[in-house]
Amino acid sequence: MNEQLQKYINDWYVQYHTTTEGQLYFQFHITNTCEGRCQHCYFNELPADQQVFVDFELIKRTIDQIVQYSRELGLKPTIDFTGGDPLLHPKIDEVLLYAHDKGASIGLKCCSNKINDKTVHLFKLANIERVCLSLEGMKTFNDMMRGKGDFDRTVNALSLLKKEGFYVRIKMTISKLNKHQVAPLMLFLINNDFQIDSFMWARYWTKENTKLCVSKMEYEQLIKQQFELLDDLYNSPQFYVTRNNKQIPKLFYDFKEHLWYPFLVEKGCIYKENKETFEKKRYSTGCTIAKNVYVIDFNGDVLKCRKMDSSLIGNIKNSGIPQIVEGPLHEAFVRRITDNMCSQCNYFNSCGGCRAMSEAILGDELAIDPCCGDSLYREA
Repeated sequence: MNEQLQKYINDWYVQYHTTTEGQLYFQFHITNTCEGRCQHCYFNELPADQQVFVDFELIKRTIDQIVQYSRELGLKPTIDFTGGDPLLHPKIDEVLLYAHDKGASIGLKCCSNKINDKTVHLFKLANIERVCLSLEGMKTFNDMMRGKGDFDRTVNALSLLKKEGFYVRIKMTISKLNKHQVAPLMLFLINNDFQIDSFMWARYWTKENTKLCVSKMEYEQLIKQQFELLDDLYNSPQFYVTRNNKQIPKLFYDFKEHLWYPFLVEKGCIYKENKETFEKKRYSTGCTIAKNVYVIDFNGDVLKCRKMDSSLIGNIKNSGIPQIVEGPLHEAFVRRITDNMCSQCNYFNSCGGCRAMSEAILGDELAIDPCCGDSLYREA
């Protein structure tokens, strides 16, 4: 394995662990409205004409509480506004500027439809620290999933954002339909000299159409293929670009998908000192369900995981953020969800599996991750 790749992997996990330990994070769905109807989106369960925009006064009050509570806890107040498409909220300018004035670290998980010179100017004024855009593969497949013209529009938005110096993450949602699209998309971005600050993929999740979810074998093959590709890339001079007299990769890979960590340990990629650190603390590098990570839905519900109804711990219309975070529903959920069937695994602390995938595929949120369970991810 390339030594630079090994160093990058360890640096990534250390940074991920440090960042998640040091912040109070909220993903805030300020609307369910979107101009696309992506086939894998969990908002497809809602009628297309049922548009909701969270009241601006409620948004402001929630931002105030997040920032104040973060300071009391000694954590960084971190908010990613999303939707639907947050850029469609009629008060998006005021929302972003208000959050900036209050001192929050602001990110956007949005569509490319409304990204133009005007919105980029707003992003600068609000000091947006990260923008997450989605692509599901190369042009033909992506546009089939996300709508005609989406690929070119997203690539153009990416170019504009990078030209203006923004941190940009590209995310894929992987199903049986596009499991072979990951490498081609990565190579497209690299060969066209995009500087991708974070490239990640996550498993397609659904309860209604589980036949499209990747199987354990497909998941294993994908991880193996991705690892081999990364090893090849880190050995290729064309993979690097010079910035500030340093050679850096054109694409920074994200290992957040749950079962990467045990795979990398068994490959000998994780330094001994890091492995010892990560395996001492519950959910240190894996699922964020037991961390200071929360989702606020467009109806005000606060959840630990947007995909799990059982993770509902309160509603911002009825309670304040401190009361919800410190409340009995939160405590009971975390205690129950972390007492799961992975407890006998050597990677119980550092992985944890995906509870939402276990619930969707196996009908039991406490079951072992459906893509785990054999020697590829579990030490003898």
